[in-house]
Amino acid sequence: MLGLETTHWRTVNPNDPLAVYILEACTAEPLTRAEETKLFEELGHSRDLDEQREHAMRRVVESHLMLVVKIARKHLAADVPVMELVQEGNFGLIKAVWCFAQKPSGDFAPMQSLASRTQSRVLSESK
Repeated sequence: MLGLETTHWRTVNPNDPLAVYILEACTAEPLTRAEETKLFEELGHSRDLDEQREHAMRRVVESHLMLVVKIARKHLAADVPVMELVQEGNFGLIKAVWCFAQKPSGDFAPMQSLASRTQSRVLSESK
């Protein structure tokens, strides 16, 4: 995605949370539309998390982490650290996954993008 390979782990400063986050996000395999649909079906309509549903949730979230970083970078404000924006974007992503799992319709990516942008924008405007 960013041209980073997992072999660069040794060159990343472990004290730089954004660099570590990006490298971890780069290791997540993107989902095909069919895989994403199947995972959302596994999430179903119940709010209870069993092991299979937790795996499905984690897989969907992990496959969209780089989009959260891209959105956070677009909403940078001088006084808001990018990791705070990423964190808010992650909250938006998780919320979007739950909402979409309850009422799946169409493609998930636009919903996820909107949720992460909204979370990041709210944080950047509140500071």
